[in-house]
Amino acid sequence: MKFLSSYSRLKERVRLLEKYVSDLGTSHQSHPLHLEKLQDHFQENLDRLREEMLSQSLDTNRLRRRAQIFEEITLAQPLRPAGADLAARCLGSPCVSVILPTHNRAQTGLQEAIASVQAQVMKDWELIIVDDGSTDHTRDVVAPFLEDKRIRYFVQEQSGSAGARNRGIQESSAPLVAYLDSDNIWYPEFLRKAVDCLATEPDVDMVYGAMVMPQPASEPAHIAWQPFLRETLLTRGLIDTNTMVHRRSLVEKYGGWSPEIQRMQDWDLVLRYTEEKPARRLPVFAVLYRSENENRITLNHTIGSSLLAIQKKWFPPKNLTTRPRVLYAIWNDPRLIERHIENGIHCMQRWGVHVEVWRAANGSSTYPVQVPIHDGTLAEAVAACRPDVIHVPWLGCEDDNISSLSNFGLPVTLSLHGLDVTSGELANHLSHEAVTAVYGFPNQLARFGSSDPRLKSAPAAFDSTLFFASPHKDRRLVVQTAAGMPGNDLSLFLEAARRLPEFRFVLAVATCYKKEAYIQELFAIRESMASPAEILIDLPQDEVAKLVGEAGIHVHTHLAPGTDDSLPIGQPVSIAESMATGCLCFVRKIPDFLSYTGECGASYSDVKDLVEQIRATTNWNDREWRDVHRKASDHAFRHHADVVVYRGMFMDWVNAGFKKS
Repeated sequence: MKFLSSYSRLKERVRLLEKYVSDLGTSHQSHPLHLEKLQDHFQENLDRLREEMLSQSLDTNRLRRRAQIFEEITLAQPLRPAGADLAARCLGSPCVSVILPTHNRAQTGLQEAIASVQAQVMKDWELIIVDDGSTDHTRDVVAPFLEDKRIRYFVQEQSGSAGARNRGIQESSAPLVAYLDSDNIWYPEFLRKAVDCLATEPDVDMVYGAMVMPQPASEPAHIAWQPFLRETLLTRGLIDTNTMVHRRSLVEKYGGWSPEIQRMQDWDLVLRYTEEKPARRLPVFAVLYRSENENRITLNHTIGSSLLAIQKKWFPPKNLTTRPRVLYAIWNDPRLIERHIENGIHCMQRWGVHVEVWRAANGSSTYPVQVPIHDGTLAEAVAACRPDVIHVPWLGCEDDNISSLSNFGLPVTLSLHGLDVTSGELANHLSHEAVTAVYGFPNQLARFGSSDPRLKSAPAAFDSTLFFASPHKDRRLVVQTAAGMPGNDLSLFLEAARRLPEFRFVLAVATCYKKEAYIQELFAIRESMASPAEILIDLPQDEVAKLVGEAGIHVHTHLAPGTDDSLPIGQPVSIAESMATGCLCFVRKIPDFLSYTGECGASYSDVKDLVEQIRATTNWNDREWRDVHRKASDHAFRHHADVVVYRGMFMDWVNAGFKKS
């Protein structure tokens, strides 16, 4: 109640401030400059308070959701299904095999994990402990528990958690299988609820309960207990290893754990085991998840390769027999080589989409692209391509161009990467019935405030075949990859290089259409300030990926909004690319950039601040660098990998093609 009360007070403060700012417009008429300063001052405070309100609103929703889950579980029908005991005995004894892999966890919760199995209300289980090449005193910790004849202990050479779980399954005998990691703790009722369901409902093959994740003392625990939706499962994991119980027959039909996948192994397994039947969500607290162990897979392996391996298995959907034909229409910039355009085309081609491009003017590309390009009229391109969909990947075109697209009777999709699009222009574009979807950066869509269902969030996307976590980083190599435009404030990067001679600074610049002269100006700026930074012009993408992959630090520069030559703020692809490789990525202290990098980047206010922070990294230890590397790469692959970002667009095109036919 105290939290909700403070939220109400904050909401009232915002209301009063809004009224005060509005009232200023009708007062101080004889002092317009004074009025403008006052309005700016209070508008800044108002914006800050609105951000606090949004944060508290999100916190309120999370609290309500946690309370709802807690009530659903604790108030669930306590009675056991009729005949549960008899049905469980009919399964055989032991009824369930618990697989517990461990590696060097002797002092990090192994005893508590084993004890939580022994404390289960349902007693007809066997526990298979697989020691995956431990070098600590794991054997001594396990030894006293072996007096319980239900517990068996196996030692093998280290093969990873998947190999250890597979070994455990091989050594087990029960018709049901459950898993417990060696630093987590089961709640006592979990196995009984799981066995009751599987024993009495033969059509159910997998069940799962709730996972409780402790938070700092001042915050309530997070409870993960999501409804099972196959459509959602295809995009992300829903069921943790420690919360599931399944029939042994699923192993025989779909295979065991995949050793080639290091992260999200449970997501991979559940996707296979629920391909034909959904999993059943049980109202029971299953496991207390403890994440403080430094030996966890999630702390030592990046997510990228596993995410791609799993996505490749399930997307595009297996039931698609045809792929859409798409014509990209480019008006505003005749060059095909825009990274966000190129990345999208490459990803769609890998998924079997037939892509062709029409461009309004014949510009030059720095290297070839394997896609048919039409330089005639748009009507000629449509006739030649015979597309299912027309896509405009850079929405800076005039509204009459959108009108001309509507004349072809084809679905049209648009991207808002033209950052200067106003809310009025967007409304005009949406007024055309042919427009079926408009994709924009999350920060763009938030500013428009429209509820039109055709507006869809599409963050910046990097090419996951080129950019991935690099195991070997040069911590003294600082890079920036950017378009050669004054608004990108590249002189700040050059100045930082001058002040940090102990680091190597490399600036990779792409020549921009109608801004070609800026490249020579950039070289002149470097000479005038005697900066040692290297400047590379128009590197091919594979060489950019190699450079960024080697770098330990990436710097993004941008003129502050409102200054001369400043650019609208979007989501530069270069930031996502650098995070994907595990760079420590520095961005300006601007809210849009901070929301883009999340908690895995760093921010600076000016060149002095940037230089001080970069120099401070010379005192970092290996663990600090490892944490930065993992967090940055994981954040990028979860939110900005092409295979994640373009899924929705692909399915929109597929559905549009079906409707057309």
